[in-house]
Amino acid sequence: MDARGGFVAVRDPRGKNYEALVALLRECRVLSDGRRIHAKIRDHGLDRDVFLGNLLIQMYGKCGSAEEASRVFQEMARKNDFSWTLMIGAYTRNDRHGDAVDFFFRAMAGERVEPDAFAYSAVLGACAKMGALDRGKEIHARIIACGADTDLVVQNALVSMYAKCRSLDDAWGVFQKIRIKDVVSWNAIISGYVFHGHAREALGVYHRMLLEGSEPDAITFSTVLSACSSMGLLSQEFSREHVWQVQGSGECEEIFRRDDAERFQLLERALGSVHATGSWKASAHALSADGLGRAGVFTSGF
Repeated sequence: MDARGGFVAVRDPRGKNYEALVALLRECRVLSDGRRIHAKIRDHGLDRDVFLGNLLIQMYGKCGSAEEASRVFQEMARKNDFSWTLMIGAYTRNDRHGDAVDFFFRAMAGERVEPDAFAYSAVLGACAKMGALDRGKEIHARIIACGADTDLVVQNALVSMYAKCRSLDDAWGVFQKIRIKDVVSWNAIISGYVFHGHAREALGVYHRMLLEGSEPDAITFSTVLSACSSMGLLSQEFSREHVWQVQGSGECEEIFRRDDAERFQLLERALGSVHATGSWKASAHALSADGLGRAGVFTSGF
């Protein structure tokens, strides 16, 4: 539904037409349309409505105006915990990571706010973007104090933050404490090792991932291929393991008895099932970036 066209229906903001305002805000992706919706909310005297206020913060964040999101937040007569979470998200979405972190600590210092997992995840992501390890550790201490350190979303964000801040021992420590890891958990630690040049450790974690029965996704596939290529182990490590999974041990051994040129051609066919999932393009991109697609084998099918 077009945001401008929807204004015709907004007369009585209660009931169905109140729902129309909500729908318009949720669907809005254009800043000028969002401002028009905001004006209608003011016209109907609904600018004190907490739910609509939260949607306005979210809308302005999505439309690229953290300033206007902040203005809405400041003008809200009443706020709930979700208001703070959305404001942190508006800052991080618009690459204002320092503002997101400062806002979080201001909330903790002066307000009785209980951040949820998404607030912690967003502010830890901001710390990661800035490489603000000390701030990240402060947030981690708060997470432990409030008992949120068992939440998987928070744990994954901590692993990612520590890894991106070059504190791989801390990242590994948090990772080991995750009882039930999902693919995001594995990707966070694997990519951390790869990003900081620890390709062998990344491959070790990848093999452990497979042994524990977790299913890799496109991100895993691309990251591990980068690790293999950086070590010159594409044919020895990841490819052998993955082809064995896809094709079975007999055909895998046949592939690896061939020379490099034939092996690449056979790998393309053996990994064909990955192409349909979208993983193939991600993997080919990683290979091309490292100069390993020079034969054109890994770029066919684009």
